[in-house]
Amino acid sequence: MLLALTLAAGTYAYAGTYDGATAGTSSVTVRTTATGATLIEKATGAINGMEMEASATLGLGANLDPTVYDGSYQSGTLDTVVTVTIRPTAATVIANTSAGQPAIFPLKDGAQHFVVIEPGLVSGLFALPVQMQLWNYAPFLVVAPSVARAANVELDTSAKPQRPADVPAKDLQLSFGGPYAFTIWYDPATLVPDEIVMPSQKLVITRVRQGP
Repeated sequence: MLLALTLAAGTYAYAGTYDGATAGTSSVTVRTTATGATLIEKATGAINGMEMEASATLGLGANLDPTVYDGSYQSGTLDTVVTVTIRPTAATVIANTSAGQPAIFPLKDGAQHFVVIEPGLVSGLFALPVQMQLWNYAPFLVVAPSVARAANVELDTSAKPQRPADVPAKDLQLSFGGPYAFTIWYDPATLVPDEIVMPSQKLVITRVRQGP
């Protein structure tokens, strides 16, 4: 399947703040093919004095639906390794912290696609502006591998978030509802996120632009 709309290949830098304080940085490399994409993320940070490192690889197939996610996270003495395998109707999560017992999340309650998002990481959010257009803004099921949880999410067309001062005037926004509501501000020319705001998590992730 040839994708008429796909991600903008390249490497993108992001910086995060938690409750107003610097929390970490992340680099996302996007590699595309005629039938999908791969996103590779490296992140470092600290929250409440705890140093953390993370790496993640997210594979996207036809129509940019996720097919596999591999994550490795280090926080203090805890090393977490997770793998998510996505089929058309169910996602399976295996983590080394769960004694090898898989968690299976089926599509339900109207969700039509899967999205894999780890709290504080960018890769699962980066593709959403493109995915939403390809998926005609359909509801999706978010899977958070490290905590083995999933929740339905849908676009909140009634949301009118205030534009942050550092977001370019031309940017458009996508706002999503639910208990962990968030907004993505993105460049309409490239569909690359410039800022991701998660008020309930006190988290803001901002793209670090290079050059003038």
